[in-house]
Amino acid sequence: MIIFACQWCKDILTAGLAKGFFWTILLLLIVPFLLVALVSLLLLRATRRKRAACLPQAGTGPSQT
Repeated sequence: MIIFACQWCKDILTAGLAKGFFWTILLLLIVPFLLVALVSLLLLRATRRKRAACLPQAGTGPSQT
């Protein structure tokens, strides 16, 4: 026999809403980390592109003969 702390919790489990709460909580835990990773990736790509644009290309500099 399962004893519930409140009527609302009992209704959630019997109606099958617990699975929805599980996915919602999981989403709320994962999304902040994904956003930080995405912003970090975008900043890293922008930094690399900026550095690559500042470096002289091979064969385009003054020739020393």
